[in-house]
Amino acid sequence: MEYVIKKLDSLGHTRSSLKKLQFDSGYPELDEYLKKYAWVNHQQKSVARVFVACLTENPKEIKGYYTSSASEISVEAISAESRRGFPHKIPALLILPSRHKTTENKQR
Repeated sequence: MEYVIKKLDSLGHTRSSLKKLQFDSGYPELDEYLKKYAWVNHQQKSVARVFVACLTENPKEIKGYYTSSASEISVEAISAESRRGFPHKIPALLILPSRHKTTENKQR
């Protein structure tokens, strides 16, 4: 089995086809994000980039995904001795990974 990582919009899925997607990561919140919000955040609002993992022989079947989005870390989250020289909010990249539950079981 060989996997390929692609941008969500390169697979030919539409917003409505994602809602019908048979994807179960074992985490309902992550499944809901992919089915309801990933397309809007990636394609329409451009607040995140969603990348999907697919098998090369079946590129429309999503086996996993991750979302990257701009984020920030409050300087209060850093120890007092390390805060010196940092701005009040530190730019960061937020990455949310998920994979299909059956894919995870096969890899163990």
